[in-house]
Amino acid sequence: MNTPFRFNPLNPHTARDLRDSAFAAERLTPDGFDAYCQKTFRGQCYAHMIPEYMLEGLKDYIFEGTPPGDFLTAVLCNDLMEAVGRADDTNITVIPWYCGILYNYMPMGLRSNKEAIKRWIRICDDAREEEAAEKAMKTKWTFSDAEHSGQHVGVLEFKDSKGELHDFTVIKTQDRIVFGIVCNAGFLESGYLEREEGESLDEALQETLADLESYYNDGPDSVNRIIYNERM
Repeated sequence: MNTPFRFNPLNPHTARDLRDSAFAAERLTPDGFDAYCQKTFRGQCYAHMIPEYMLEGLKDYIFEGTPPGDFLTAVLCNDLMEAVGRADDTNITVIPWYCGILYNYMPMGLRSNKEAIKRWIRICDDAREEEAAEKAMKTKWTFSDAEHSGQHVGVLEFKDSKGELHDFTVIKTQDRIVFGIVCNAGFLESGYLEREEGESLDEALQETLADLESYYNDGPDSVNRIIYNERM
């Protein structure tokens, strides 16, 4: 079906609202995209006909706003002459399958011309900035009262992959594992992990340690559960 979703530039929503409304209007999810690629068009499966790296590029554009390459841009813009001129030996033979997946799966607000593509990339970029700013506001560090409202557990100490030693004082509250450092002014919170229902203290500490190790070894985007602030 030709999806009806359009962006309304007069709508006063945030970029995150616009991005999420596009997903919600057509029930777009990464798993749903993968499942749709298993459907057939003209008797052949999309995932079989379209190269995997191109499907990943299309998926990254839809869900992350990653700028598409020249060929995919031409396809998204419905520019046949440009698409043929940009296609490699594989893609030149499967352009009909690109047309099928765009027409049947993608909202019009994400395609049709270069302005729509630029707008979608900008929306995704702005949405990420809004999420980062919101997280920063929520996690802006202060001297914490967890030291008085919680129970001192001990110190988590570990070495990262470069051999640098890290240690955090840990305090247990009713629903969190809070970690940070102790200085003359008090307990300076670096972050916390929200405990799940039924999760034991040992399990929560292991999860906290695993995320801290991931943070220092693989970067902030690799953590699963901890909420951290700029002290990290």
